[in-house]
Amino acid sequence: MNSNRTFSGAFGLVCIAAALWSGSAIAAGPTPEAIRADGLRWQAIARSYEQQQRPTPEAIRADGLRWQAIARTYGVHPVTTPSQSSSGSGFDFGAAGIGALAALGLAVLASGLMVTAQRIRRRKLAG
Repeated sequence: MNSNRTFSGAFGLVCIAAALWSGSAIAAGPTPEAIRADGLRWQAIARSYEQQQRPTPEAIRADGLRWQAIARTYGVHPVTTPSQSSSGSGFDFGAAGIGALAALGLAVLASGLMVTAQRIRRRKLAG
Protein backbone atom coordinates (compact mmCIF):
# COMPACT_ATOMS: atom_id res chain seq x y z
CA MET A 1 0.00 0.00 0.00
CA ASN A 2 2.92 2.32 0.68
CA SER A 3 4.27 1.92 -2.86
CA ASN A 4 0.82 2.81 -4.23
CA ARG A 5 0.84 6.03 -2.21
CA THR A 6 4.34 6.86 -3.39
CA PHE A 7 3.38 6.26 -7.02
CA SER A 8 0.16 8.27 -6.65
CA GLY A 9 2.03 11.12 -5.01
CA ALA A 10 4.72 11.15 -7.69
CA PHE A 11 2.11 11.01 -10.45
CA GLY A 12 0.15 13.85 -8.85
CA LEU A 13 3.31 15.93 -8.54
CA VAL A 14 4.12 15.38 -12.22
CA CYS A 15 0.57 16.39 -13.21
CA ILE A 16 0.71 19.56 -11.11
CA ALA A 17 4.14 20.48 -12.51
CA ALA A 18 2.91 19.94 -16.08
CA ALA A 19 -0.17 22.08 -15.44
CA LEU A 20 1.90 24.90 -13.94
CA TRP A 21 4.46 24.73 -16.75
CA SER A 22 1.81 24.85 -19.47
CA GLY A 23 0.02 27.68 -17.67
CA SER A 24 3.17 29.77 -17.55
CA ALA A 25 3.77 29.14 -21.25
CA ILE A 26 0.26 30.31 -22.04
CA ALA A 27 0.59 33.35 -19.77
CA ALA A 28 3.77 34.43 -21.59
CA GLY A 29 1.76 34.76 -24.80
CA PRO A 30 2.78 34.13 -28.38
CA THR A 31 6.07 35.40 -29.68
CA PRO A 32 6.21 38.06 -32.40
CA GLU A 33 7.36 35.39 -34.88
CA ALA A 34 4.34 33.26 -34.05
CA ILE A 35 2.00 36.21 -34.53
CA ARG A 36 3.64 37.03 -37.87
CA ALA A 37 3.37 33.37 -38.97
CA ASP A 38 -0.32 33.30 -38.02
CA GLY A 39 -0.93 36.49 -39.96
CA LEU A 40 0.77 35.11 -43.06
CA ARG A 41 -1.18 31.87 -42.78
CA TRP A 42 -4.52 33.69 -42.49
CA GLN A 43 -3.62 35.92 -45.45
CA ALA A 44 -2.83 32.86 -47.56
CA ILE A 45 -6.14 31.27 -46.62
CA ALA A 46 -7.99 34.48 -47.52
CA ARG A 47 -6.22 34.64 -50.91
CA SER A 48 -7.13 31.04 -51.69
CA TYR A 49 -10.79 31.72 -50.89
CA GLU A 50 -10.75 34.87 -53.03
CA GLN A 51 -9.35 32.92 -55.98
CA GLN A 52 -12.10 30.32 -55.89
CA GLN A 53 -14.60 30.80 -58.66
CA ARG A 54 -18.20 31.33 -57.69
CA PRO A 55 -20.73 29.17 -59.54
CA THR A 56 -22.80 31.03 -62.10
CA PRO A 57 -26.59 30.62 -62.21
CA GLU A 58 -26.17 28.51 -65.36
CA ALA A 59 -23.73 26.20 -63.57
CA ILE A 60 -26.15 25.81 -60.65
CA ARG A 61 -28.99 25.03 -63.06
CA ALA A 62 -26.78 22.49 -64.89
CA ASP A 63 -25.90 20.80 -61.60
CA GLY A 64 -29.59 20.59 -60.70
CA LEU A 65 -30.45 19.01 -64.04
CA ARG A 66 -27.58 16.54 -63.68
CA TRP A 67 -28.73 15.48 -60.20
CA GLN A 68 -32.31 15.10 -61.44
CA ALA A 69 -31.10 12.88 -64.28
CA ILE A 70 -29.13 10.75 -61.84
CA ALA A 71 -32.18 10.45 -59.60
CA ARG A 72 -34.33 9.35 -62.58
CA THR A 73 -31.70 6.85 -63.67
CA TYR A 74 -31.43 5.19 -60.28
CA GLY A 75 -35.16 5.38 -59.59
CA VAL A 76 -34.92 7.71 -56.65
CA HIS A 77 -38.27 9.23 -55.92
CA PRO A 78 -38.91 12.47 -54.08
CA VAL A 79 -39.28 12.08 -50.36
CA THR A 80 -42.74 12.83 -49.07
CA THR A 81 -43.08 14.05 -45.53
CA PRO A 82 -46.25 13.36 -43.60
CA SER A 83 -48.38 16.39 -42.97
CA GLN A 84 -48.59 17.40 -39.36
CA SER A 85 -51.94 18.22 -37.89
CA SER A 86 -52.23 21.45 -35.97
CA SER A 87 -54.77 20.04 -33.50
CA GLY A 88 -52.12 18.90 -30.98
CA SER A 89 -50.25 20.98 -28.46
CA GLY A 90 -46.94 20.37 -30.21
CA PHE A 91 -45.52 18.47 -27.23
CA ASP A 92 -45.07 14.74 -27.72
CA PHE A 93 -45.81 13.16 -24.36
CA GLY A 94 -44.87 9.71 -25.66
CA ALA A 95 -41.37 10.83 -26.57
CA ALA A 96 -41.04 12.68 -23.27
CA GLY A 97 -42.04 9.54 -21.38
CA ILE A 98 -39.48 7.44 -23.26
CA GLY A 99 -36.79 10.00 -22.49
CA ALA A 100 -37.75 10.15 -18.82
CA LEU A 101 -37.69 6.35 -18.51
CA ALA A 102 -34.31 6.19 -20.23
CA ALA A 103 -32.90 8.80 -17.83
CA LEU A 104 -34.35 6.94 -14.85
CA GLY A 105 -32.85 3.69 -16.11
CA LEU A 106 -29.43 5.27 -16.49
CA ALA A 107 -29.67 6.73 -12.98
CA VAL A 108 -30.56 3.33 -11.52
CA LEU A 109 -27.72 1.69 -13.44
CA ALA A 110 -25.21 4.31 -12.29
CA SER A 111 -26.27 4.04 -8.65
CA GLY A 112 -26.08 0.25 -8.84
CA LEU A 113 -22.56 0.43 -10.20
CA MET A 114 -21.55 2.85 -7.46
CA VAL A 115 -22.95 0.59 -4.73
CA THR A 116 -21.21 -2.45 -6.25
CA ALA A 117 -17.90 -0.62 -6.47
CA GLN A 118 -18.23 0.52 -2.85
CA ARG A 119 -18.92 -3.04 -1.66
CA ILE A 120 -15.93 -4.41 -3.57
CA ARG A 121 -13.73 -1.70 -2.10
CA ARG A 122 -14.90 -2.46 1.45
CA ARG A 123 -14.20 -6.17 0.96
CA LYS A 124 -10.68 -5.46 -0.24
CA LEU A 125 -9.98 -3.15 2.70
CA ALA A 126 -11.44 -5.63 5.21
CA GLY A 127 -9.69 -8.65 3.76
